[in-house]
Amino acid sequence: LANVNRWRTGQLGLGAINSDELSRVTSSIIVGDETATLVDMVNSDSATPALAKRILVAVVPHKDKTWFFKISGSDRLVVRERPGFMKFLQSIKFPNVS
Repeated sequence: LANVNRWRTGQLGLGAINSDELSRVTSSIIVGDETATLVDMVNSDSATPALAKRILVAVVPHKDKTWFFKISGSDRLVVRERPGFMKFLQSIKFPNVS
């Protein structure tokens, strides 16, 4: 939630959300062998749609670390590149190292 709110306020110019509202911007996906959280947020309140910004982040817990894979930019760009980003996420494999 802290990361989501940092991205919302610092990069998208949106207000913070609380834990009850988190499910509106998140969903579960599989990355490697891990269940990850996909965060998708857009600031479409702009009077000019071409200026709308979007952030798409996969938050992937793996062992004692958390990996963040992020794409951000104009709403149009991120929507256009989303399939490639999702394909990239599906290609991630964590080595079986102790």
